[in-house]
Amino acid sequence: MAFFTSIGLAVGASAASAAATGAAVTAATVGLIGTGVAVYGQVQQAKTAEAMGKYNAKLAQNQALQTEMDAHENIRRQRSQNERVLATQRSRFAKAGVVEEGTPLELLADTAGTLELATLDYSRQQSQQAASLRAQGAADKAMGANQARAAYIGAGASLLSGVASAAGTLSTIQTPDTRPYYGPGFGPA
Repeated sequence: MAFFTSIGLAVGASAASAAATGAAVTAATVGLIGTGVAVYGQVQQAKTAEAMGKYNAKLAQNQALQTEMDAHENIRRQRSQNERVLATQRSRFAKAGVVEEGTPLELLADTAGTLELATLDYSRQQSQQAASLRAQGAADKAMGANQARAAYIGAGASLLSGVASAAGTLSTIQTPDTRPYYGPGFGPA
C-alpha cells in the first residue's frame, strides 16, 4: 500500500510541476504580449512626434513666406503713397511759385528720405519676423525629431525589459526528474 501511496505522491508532484510550468509559460507569454503592445505604442508615439515636428516646421515656414509676401506688397503700396506725398508737395510748391532749389529742394529731399526710412524700417521688422518664424520652424522640427528619438529609445528599453522579464519567469521552471521512481527502498538508491 505504501508503494501506491508513493506513486500517487509522485504523480501529484508531477501534476503540480506541470501546473507551475504552465503558469510560468502563461505569465511569460502575457508579459511578452504586454511588452509588444507597449513597444508598438511607443513606436507610434515616435512617428506622431516626428510628424508633428515636421508639420509645425512647415506651418512656420508658410507663415514666414506669407509675412514676406505681405511685407513686399505693403512696401510697394507705401512707396507708391510716398510718391503721391512728394508729388503733392511739389505741386503745392509750384502753385505757390516756389522754385525747387535751395531750401524747398532740401525740404523735398528730407521728406523723401524720412518716408523711405520709415519704409525700410518696416521692411527690416518684417524680415526679422520672417526669420524668427523660420527659426521657430527649425526648432519645432528638431524637437519633434528629439521626441521621436526618445520614444524609439523607450521602445527599445521596453522591449529589452520585457524580454528579460519573460526570460526570468521562464528560468524559474524546474525541469522534471525523468528518472524512474521506484518508491522508497526500491530501485537504485
